[in-house]
Amino acid sequence: MAVAPAWMADKIIVLDEEDKEEESPQPSSSASKSSPDLQAKNVSPLKAQQPVPTHITQSPFATAKKTTQCLQAENQKLFTEFVEHCRPLTEDCPEVLTFLQTKHSKACPDFLSSVELRNTLGRCLTRAQANRSKTFVYINELCTVLKQHAIKKRQTLSKVDPGEADREEERKAKRASRKQIGYLENLLKVYNEEICRLQQAELSLTDMEAEDSLYIQEHKLKRKMMKIYEKLCELKGCSTLTGRAIEQRITYKSTRYPEINRRIERFINSPEVRQNPPDYQDILQQVLRANDRHNLCLTRKHINQIAQEAFRETGSRIQERRHLDLVYNFGSSLTDAYKPATDPALKDPSLLKKLRSNREVALTSLEEVIKKYAVKQDDTEEEERNKRLQKDRKDKEGRTSGKKVETEEMNGVSEEEEEEDEDDESSDPDIEEEIQFQLFELEFMVLFLWVHLFSVCLLISALFILLSDADIPLDMGVVSCNSPETTRANTPTQEVVSSSQSTPPPKKNKVNVATQCDPDEIIVLSDSE
Repeated sequence: MAVAPAWMADKIIVLDEEDKEEESPQPSSSASKSSPDLQAKNVSPLKAQQPVPTHITQSPFATAKKTTQCLQAENQKLFTEFVEHCRPLTEDCPEVLTFLQTKHSKACPDFLSSVELRNTLGRCLTRAQANRSKTFVYINELCTVLKQHAIKKRQTLSKVDPGEADREEERKAKRASRKQIGYLENLLKVYNEEICRLQQAELSLTDMEAEDSLYIQEHKLKRKMMKIYEKLCELKGCSTLTGRAIEQRITYKSTRYPEINRRIERFINSPEVRQNPPDYQDILQQVLRANDRHNLCLTRKHINQIAQEAFRETGSRIQERRHLDLVYNFGSSLTDAYKPATDPALKDPSLLKKLRSNREVALTSLEEVIKKYAVKQDDTEEEERNKRLQKDRKDKEGRTSGKKVETEEMNGVSEEEEEEDEDDESSDPDIEEEIQFQLFELEFMVLFLWVHLFSVCLLISALFILLSDADIPLDMGVVSCNSPETTRANTPTQEVVSSSQSTPPPKKNKVNVATQCDPDEIIVLSDSE
C-alpha cells in the first residue's frame, strides 16, 4: 500500500459522509466553483488525528481567548454562588451541600478550568433561582456531572509502541510457549499409550498385592496427566473444566428462606463436598449458621425439620449427579471398539465353549464359598447358644443354692436332708396322684352336701308357702276384753281375737275391723253375711 509523503499532508482532502451526501447531487461545475471556506473545512490536517477531549476546552461564543486561570476562578465563583443560594433552601438536609463540595474537590483539575463546567454551573444556578422547589434536582445534576469527571484512582496509561528489543522478547516468549505446548501435548499422548498398555495386562492376586503393581502405576500416570492438562490450560488461557456431570452446579431453592438456600447451595457446590458428600450434621450446621447470622429467629424444632428436608434433597441430588458421572465416564479403552451386535463369541465356537466352562467354574466356586461361610455361621450360632445355656444354668444353680442356704438358716434343717426330701417328693409320682384323687373326692362330697342342703331348703320353703295359702273359716267372733268367759263358752273351738292386742294374718277374705267398733260390742262375722 502506497503512503503519501509528509509534504502532501496539507493538500490531502478527506470528505465526510455528510459532505459526500451534500455534494453527490451537485454537478461538476459547481464543485469547481466552491468557496475557499468550504475547501478549508474539508482539509484534514494532522491535528485532527489527535484524540478528542472529554470536555469543551473553549467556548464557541467567546470573542477572545481566556486563560485557564481565569476560567478556573470564574468556575469557583459560580460554584460558591450556587452553594450560597442553596444553603438556606437545604437547612433540613445540610449533608447534601457537604456531599456536593466533596464531589467538587475530587473533580479533575482540567475539568474545573473548563468551559463545560462554567456552562453547567450557570445553567443550574439560573434554574435554581427561577424554581426554588427543584433545588435538590439541580444539586443532583451538578453532582452527577462532577462525578463523571472525577479523578480516577487507576489512570489509563498511554500505550507506548514497543521497541525492537521488546518485540524480539515477545516473539521468543510466544515461540517458547508454542514449543512447551507441543511438548506437553506429545507427553500426554505418550502417557495415554502407556496407560492403555497397562490396562491390557492381566494381573494375578499376587501381582495386585505388590507395592508397585500395574494398578498403582496406572494411577500415578493418570495423576501426571491431570497436572499436564492443567498446565496446558494455563498456557492456552482456557478453563480446566471438562464438562463432566460432577462439575455441574446444583441449585437449591427448596426452603422459603433465601439466606438458608444460598448458604446450602454454596456449601454443596464446594470442591470438598464434590469429593466427600456431606452428612446430616454438616447440613444442620449450615442452617444454624444462617439462622444466627441473619437473625431468622427459628426454633430448634423448625431448624431440625429444615435440615432434614435439605439433607434428603441435597443427598439425592448429589447421588444422582455422581451416578450420571459414573455412567458417562465409566469404561475402558479395551471396550472402545466393542459393539453389542458383533459378539466375538458368536463367531468363535472355541471361545464360546471356554466362556461357558469359566461360567460353570465361577458358579461352583461361588457356591463353595457360600457353603463354607454358611457352615461357619451355623457353628458360631451353636457355640453362642451353648454358652448362653451354660450361663443360664450357672445362674439358676446359684439362685437355688442361695435359697437353700436361707431355708436352712430359718428352719434349722440341714442341706442334705432337704435335698433328700425334695428328691423323694419329686421322684414319687404315685403319692402325688393319690393326694390329687383324695382332694377330688373331698370336693365331690362337699358339692353333694351343698346340693342336698339346697334341695332341703327348697322343700321347706314350698311347705311354708302351702300352709300360708290354706283357707281359714271366718265364723269367729270378736269380743271385748271385759267378758272373756262368755266368749270361751260360746265359741270353745275358736280363737279369741282382740283388736287392741294382735292382728290376724293376711287371708283371701280379709276384713280389717281394727278399731272401728265399740269395745263393749260383740261383732259376729260369718260367710253368709
